[in-house]
Amino acid sequence: MLASALDAAHTGKVFHLSLETWVSLAGLAAVALTVLAQGRATRTELRSEIAEVRVELTEVRTELKADIAGVRTELKADIARVDDRVSRVEDRVQMLAVELKADIARVDERVSRVDDRVSRVDDRVYALAVGLKPEIERRREAAESGSL
Repeated sequence: MLASALDAAHTGKVFHLSLETWVSLAGLAAVALTVLAQGRATRTELRSEIAEVRVELTEVRTELKADIAGVRTELKADIARVDDRVSRVEDRVQMLAVELKADIARVDERVSRVDDRVSRVDDRVYALAVGLKPEIERRREAAESGSL
């Protein structure tokens, strides 16, 4: 058909199309218009759906930001409570350390007094042993001489 049209244009003849050709061309044009219209409709529909998704994403982002802010607030409160408990435990440990040092000092003092008493008793026992040694030797000698 294109060759006929070119021939006709070259020779100056009028180009005539049959009815079937015109019907075919009209059908092709209708299909082309339908495809273009469908493409535009699909594109419009896709743009609409994309816009809806963007709105939903914006809403989700807003919700997530609010949720994250809430979680941060809760975490800060939890951390503050833990810090407070740790501080109280540290204070209690310090108090117990002071009490323990005082108790150790009292025990050391008592042990020192017991050591002093033991030392005095030891000195007395030694003095008694030294003082009684001559008497013991005399009695032993007397017992030996009396038994012979």
